Amino acid sequence: MLRQNRATINLRITSYALLFTVLAIVTDAYIFGNGNYIRFRRPEDIWEPPFRTILCDNYPIRIQVYADPTKVCQSFMNQMKQISTINNEE
Repeated sequence: MLRQNRATINLRITSYALLFTVLAIVTDAYIFGNGNYIRFRRPEDIWEPPFRTILCDNYPIRIQVYADPTKVCQSFMNQMKQISTINNEE
């Protein structure tokens, strides 16, 4: 019976130590780590992807940011017509 009580006490002490360690780590991360996430950014600091998605006759296509959407869409539709004519010939 004495052994079982010692094992229970050791398990309880170990669980308290583990709980205290996790609590200390979480508190430290919360107090000292969140400063990097909350900051004000200038508009030029925000990263913009080099591509954007447009809808060209029910086809979503990705084009470069500074490309002209009408020219790219016309070129894309011409390529789609060429592909469809090649497939129809076979």
